[in-house]
Amino acid sequence: MPPSDERLGVLTLETGPMGVALPSGSRLAKLAAISPLDLNGQALIWLQRDGDPDVRERVLGLLVDEGMILGPHRWSPSIATTMSLVAAGLGVSFKTPHQVVPGDPPGVVWRPFVGVSLPMPTVLVWLRNGASPLTTQLVAHARWYVAKKL
Repeated sequence: MPPSDERLGVLTLETGPMGVALPSGSRLAKLAAISPLDLNGQALIWLQRDGDPDVRERVLGLLVDEGMILGPHRWSPSIATTMSLVAAGLGVSFKTPHQVVPGDPPGVVWRPFVGVSLPMPTVLVWLRNGASPLTTQLVAHARWYVAKKL
């Protein structure tokens, strides 16, 4: 979640499970779900400009508490580069299902975690005093979307 700031509007659109983006040719890709122990020693690929370091710490803390032994960390400038590094077999990356698009790039699959629960919200954040009619329409549509899901 973004930091609390009265100037910002925040709306949670959905909450989905955090899982793992894996090279499709890896032994882990053959599993239906991934446990923390399955990831022992795996290289972990992170975004360089992690927008939420608290999420990274929460994810790692939970996985290590469940027995995962950390492997090396690699840093990437973008999600697209992260996914290409995963496809090349250079590591794994923690992602929600909508961040892993089948076939883009080829060679990456997503698997859920088993034995741990890592719910991750997808959040819309906007500047409340913004005068943009487009932002107003977007927020109204997002609120309709959330209300419809309830």
